[in-house]
Order: sequence, then structure tokens, then C-alpha cells
Amino acid sequence: MNKANDILKRIENILWSIEVKGDLLKAREKYMEVLGEIKELPESEEKFKLMSFCLMRIANVENALGNIEDAEEFAREALKYAARSGEKVSQGRVLLVLSSILNTKQKFEEALTYVQKAKLLFKESYKEVPEFDAIQGYGWALLLEGSILLNMGKIQKAEGAAKEALKVLEGINNIPGIINAYEVLARVYDKVGKLEEKRRTEEEIKRLKENLDGG
Repeated sequence: MNKANDILKRIENILWSIEVKGDLLKAREKYMEVLGEIKELPESEEKFKLMSFCLMRIANVENALGNIEDAEEFAREALKYAARSGEKVSQGRVLLVLSSILNTKQKFEEALTYVQKAKLLFKESYKEVPEFDAIQGYGWALLLEGSILLNMGKIQKAEGAAKEALKVLEGINNIPGIINAYEVLARVYDKVGKLEEKRRTEEEIKRLKENLDGG
């Protein structure tokens, strides 16, 4: 268990100290090193959860690097391990990554299927144990759903998903998510020519970003 905790901390450290700062090639190299160590652990739900998390981070990096096919392959592998771990929030998170990749590939119907599965998993998880991660996951799933629906030209449904996401994420004061929800709404208002609503939304985005940056 101590070894597993150590590995989890290392993955999180790579995420926040390397990946988030934009050094994607170094992040990928470090994740691959950790992945090799996880494979040496004895079979357990904890191992499957770590495999899923690490593979999901690699999928994110590959996606950011523009290696979409590799990203999808890693995400699908992560999903297998998330299912074996039995943890619904982990499965939901991987489904969101996979859905986002498919959205990038313009496979909108398939992307929508996966994001709806993720929403269901987050809701089920919250009913069992009402924790922050499940609420946040549900909010971000709604955001991605709104973005996909917008790409499909389903403007009204996209607006509904973004507004529901805004309500959920405001409830937990998730500022990055709230900004993202307003950004989807700004795109909606732009599409339908609601210029005043778009202007107000963009002002709110600016205000939130300034507060987030400490400005």
C-alpha cells in the first residue's frame, strides 16, 4: 500500500510540476517510467486504479501533442483498467478523456455516448458516497456534453447542458469549470446572434479569470 501511495504521489507531482507547466515530452517520459513500475506491482484493485490514472495522463499528453490516435489507444487501455478497479469516479474520468479525444476527431455521436455514460457513473457514485469528486466530475461531463452538442449543431441542447453545468459547478465554487461553462455559453450566443448575452458572458469570463489570477 505504501508503494502504491508513493506512486500515486509521483504521478500527481508529474501532473502539477511538469505536465501542467507545458513540458509535455518530459511528462510523457516520466509517466512511462512510472507505468513500468506499476506493472511490477501485484494484481489488485489499487494497481488497476494506478494503471488507469497513469494511462489517462499519458492519453492527455498525447492528445495535447496532437498524437490523436495514440491518445485514443492509451485512453481505451486506461478505461479497461478503470473498469477492473471497480471505482466509478475513475471510470467516469477516463470516459471524459476518451470522449474529448473523439470530439477532437469529430466522432461526435460516439463522443456523446461516452460522456453520457460518464454522467451516469458520476451520479451513481454520488448516490453511494456524496463526495466532491463525483459532483465535479458530473459538472465537467455536462460541460463536455455541451461542447459536443454545439459541434453537432444542437444549439438549444448545448445551451441547456452548459447552464446545468454552471449550476452544478457554482455549487462547489469550481472557478475553472464555471469559466468553461461561460465559454460554451458565449459560443452558443455567438451562434444564435444574441450579441448582448455574449458580451455580458465574456465580461463575466474576464472577471473570473482576473480573480483566478489574483488580479
